[in-house]
Amino acid sequence: MTLKVLALGGDSIGIPGGERGPVVLDFATSKMAGGWIYAAQSAGASLPEGALIDAQGNPSVDPQDYFDGGAILPAGGAKGYALALMAELIAEAMLGPTTTECNWFLITVKTSIYRESSTMRAVAEEILDEIRQCPPSPGFERVEIPGEREREHRLRSDGMIAVPERTWQQILALEP
Repeated sequence: MTLKVLALGGDSIGIPGGERGPVVLDFATSKMAGGWIYAAQSAGASLPEGALIDAQGNPSVDPQDYFDGGAILPAGGAKGYALALMAELIAEAMLGPTTTECNWFLITVKTSIYRESSTMRAVAEEILDEIRQCPPSPGFERVEIPGEREREHRLRSDGMIAVPERTWQQILALEP
């Protein structure tokens, strides 16, 4: 028997879904994940406006400003700030400091205690299908379910990962 779980991490949550697989939300509580700043710096790209401030608190689009003491702004204003603070308190205050930013706190729930797996999957699919049938906002083709875009991209990519040319050259320069 496979254990189906609801998993909650500092910035992610997943639950068994319907026919297309689990619903997985993995997000930064900031306006962008820190990895995007490293990627932008490596590729020589600018960051989106409104995501970063420099060490003096001025808005910036330069990734280097982050590394020079700047900060990523919270997503969703006060709500994003509160989520980020709670994640930090769980990760740092409860689990202790780490130099690799890899603290994890995982809560699992055996969902079959509450509902038979097939019933949960069927009800989840009904809910998700209803969401998918909603009209999308202007400029969007469809309403998406968290995790589905990533699964579709993985299938379409045929195992290939797109890398900016400048980043690829940096990778090649690492060869002995």
